[in-house]
Amino acid sequence: MYALRRTATAVCLAASAIPGQPFLLVMFWLSLTGMAAFFWVSPFWVLPTLTLTQSAAAVAIGFINMCANLAGFIGSPIVGRLRDRGFSAQNCLLLLAACYLGGAVFVALVRLPANPGEPGPRQDCSK
Repeated sequence: MYALRRTATAVCLAASAIPGQPFLLVMFWLSLTGMAAFFWVSPFWVLPTLTLTQSAAAVAIGFINMCANLAGFIGSPIVGRLRDRGFSAQNCLLLLAACYLGGAVFVALVRLPANPGEPGPRQDCSK
């Protein structure tokens, strides 16, 4: 389900880059991109706690935040450099769509426990 949402974001973003579309259609695609990009965030944060132990989930959440901050830090300069080198806005949008698609593949590889109602194994920290 999470991979489907990221894939929807990638498809809508790529659709907005199709040349020759009327402005209203481009805005429609970008609106769908925003919706698909941000409505999955809350359920996504359940994945580490469902699939990992407490200590591993803490590390995973920190690592996810680190990767997101790094992407935010280097993403804008990369797109800016591509634009400086003559790439069109459509090419940059397709690059961003490919990044979302890569994220969808990565999330699709995560395996949930057999009974999703039960949390993953927990460690007793009192020992």
